[in-house]
Amino acid sequence: SGRLGRKTRIGYYDYRDGAVMPKPEEDRALGQRLLDRVLAMLINEAVDALYLRVASARDIDVAMTRGVNYPKGLLAWCDEIGAATVLERLDALHTKLGDRPMVHVLFVVWEDPLITIGQNTFIADALRWAGAESVVLSKQNWPTLSLEEVVRLQPDYIVFTSDHGEGARTQLADLRSRPAWKDLEAVEMGHVVDVSEEAVRPSPGLVDAIEQLARQLHPEVFGAENRIQHLNYEVHVIAAQNTIPRECELCAR
Repeated sequence: SGRLGRKTRIGYYDYRDGAVMPKPEEDRALGQRLLDRVLAMLINEAVDALYLRVASARDIDVAMTRGVNYPKGLLAWCDEIGAATVLERLDALHTKLGDRPMVHVLFVVWEDPLITIGQNTFIADALRWAGAESVVLSKQNWPTLSLEEVVRLQPDYIVFTSDHGEGARTQLADLRSRPAWKDLEAVEMGHVVDVSEEAVRPSPGLVDAIEQLARQLHPEVFGAENRIQHLNYEVHVIAAQNTIPRECELCAR
């Protein structure tokens, strides 16, 4: 179409003589949130590479600075952000939740066979920071359990991991069509949560997942915040007026 930008003097913008160039809006706060989000994803991948022994920390940072021309290595960037910042966010979350009772959840690691988490995993620790605990008490890291056991335990919420925005809505519709699953109180009430896969990675993005999971499990604490469009990784829970009774909207049981 000949719209090659400055080369043809027309493209997304009009570069012809006398054309009015739009003045970009500057929002430093928004820019910082976008940078934090992108940087968290990049650091996640660097931590994964280090954890899986793909390369050493030095080699990863050299590859990013000399190969990709980043201003600093991703792991060095992570150190610069510091554990203190992460701890500050978690402490703030702990203060906000206060003495609220723990929400009992079934954290689904795998569906067939049904695998959940044990008490000694980092995911169990993450749940506790989010004001929740697993209904399954097991010293095994990744115990399997039967659907009959789930029905007996009756979790308050069912938590799945996914990076798809409509995951919880799809999961809820699917569970409501399955025998036994559809009879669970959590499914009847729409208490199905879809949290980003960052929740199962021991990396910086885990803190975002913890904060957002807490918002979904304790809507009575984060009610106002839950109505705001967040730029962080989104967690989706089906608890809309058309899905559950009015009196249950703020229930975290």
